[in-house]
Amino acid sequence: MDRLNLAIQDSVVLLMPLKMGMKILPNDTRTSGNNTMATVASNKDTSIRVLLVGHAPHAVHSLTHLLQNLHAEGMDCQVCLLPQRDAAEVELLGQKLSMPVENYPDITPPPPAFFKVFGARLYNLIRNISDRYHLRKAAIKFLNAKQPSILLLTIDSGVATGFLVREANARNIPTVLIQWAFSLPQEYYNRLRNNDDESETSQKTSPSRPSLQTLRNSATNRILSTMGLTFESIPGFGGGESKKIAVMGEAFVEQFARQGVPKEKMVVTGHPDHDQLYNRLIKEDATALKNHILQDLQIPNGKLAVLCTQAVVHFGISTLQEYQKQIHSIVDAILENEDINLVIKLHPRENIHDYDFVHAYSPRVSAVQDYELISLIHACDLFLSQYSSTILLAMGFGKPIITFNFDGKDEKNFFASLGGSLHAKNIDDFRVFTKTILHPNTAHERLQEKQQEIISRYMKLDGKALERMTELIRQEMRIPESLQ
Repeated sequence: MDRLNLAIQDSVVLLMPLKMGMKILPNDTRTSGNNTMATVASNKDTSIRVLLVGHAPHAVHSLTHLLQNLHAEGMDCQVCLLPQRDAAEVELLGQKLSMPVENYPDITPPPPAFFKVFGARLYNLIRNISDRYHLRKAAIKFLNAKQPSILLLTIDSGVATGFLVREANARNIPTVLIQWAFSLPQEYYNRLRNNDDESETSQKTSPSRPSLQTLRNSATNRILSTMGLTFESIPGFGGGESKKIAVMGEAFVEQFARQGVPKEKMVVTGHPDHDQLYNRLIKEDATALKNHILQDLQIPNGKLAVLCTQAVVHFGISTLQEYQKQIHSIVDAILENEDINLVIKLHPRENIHDYDFVHAYSPRVSAVQDYELISLIHACDLFLSQYSSTILLAMGFGKPIITFNFDGKDEKNFFASLGGSLHAKNIDDFRVFTKTILHPNTAHERLQEKQQEIISRYMKLDGKALERMTELIRQEMRIPESLQ
């Protein structure tokens, strides 16, 4: 992959201040912070326009309750997807949200083919410069058109999003990054996605090659810096220039701070979806919900296990054949228990047809993609996953949990290291756990106690997350109390 693609696809960059070509207001928020943010009351158009820029439909959809609440309070909410998605996805998301959704404009024309005569490396450099120039220009044009009162984001790093955030800050438009999902420490993601590549590279690369590549990268960065297009990176979530970050729990403040994110940017709000978990835990009968789900999916009566999968094939962590073999073994182990049936809940990035083999296990096993996650977790008797963030939701409901890691990679053991679950290192352990975990005992009670300790650190499970997040947005826009 050439240097351009690496730069454009990098999702963990922190942008340096632009040195040229930007419209900077007298009070630049990069130096003066929140004190210079324009108030809504000072605008000629007094309507409050909330613009959410999301990197994926499922990320935006997780904030449905927030958007609906802001809309109910009289705010004009719009959603933009960056990078672009196909028209069907955009339309479907708009229907789910009941509000406008559009793609971020894509205006990065390639430089003239004439430049290819100078060789691939120089052409890639020219294209890198051209792309960044047009992305910066697109951000200016987009904000001119939208005139938002506040910019909300699900990711604030990356080249296109970075220019958008920086231009919003220059205009004193409040920028708030929202932690829309659980995030592992960055070193886990690095090992999950890069271990195999790094191993192969270290075997194939000559000692002199890294030094030459370093020199080339350094020269490229100096050129981009001179043109005001330089980017530095703080790995992980929160590595961009948003003025505020709404995080799920205190544990994430410490985690992101270790990765280099300033603590003063972070506000612990919780996640609005967790309010639903809290309310349903108190008000909804899990047994009645389970019976409804079993009937809806045409699964026989009995105990219900829910397996939440990860997009390991999509991210290249595992091959499809390897992963299907693992799922086969898990299904076989579960079905050895005659009173336990299974629902496999797919990750949004997975392909449902990769699970067609599950039809052979019908009616005791069903694979679903769009089924409501909270309902499945609340209704289940047993929860299963490798290292999905949904494990935290299962802990919130106090469910018996089995985590598993059959290939021995330490980077898949994050939740096992936290506690609150039984951790299977092989299929034999997994098989034994399925036969014992549903029988009440002292060990199970200790697991539940540990779960509550974990939840208190990673979530705000009190039914007030939506209220706190809405209040943060109001504060950043400085809406007078008389207008709230």
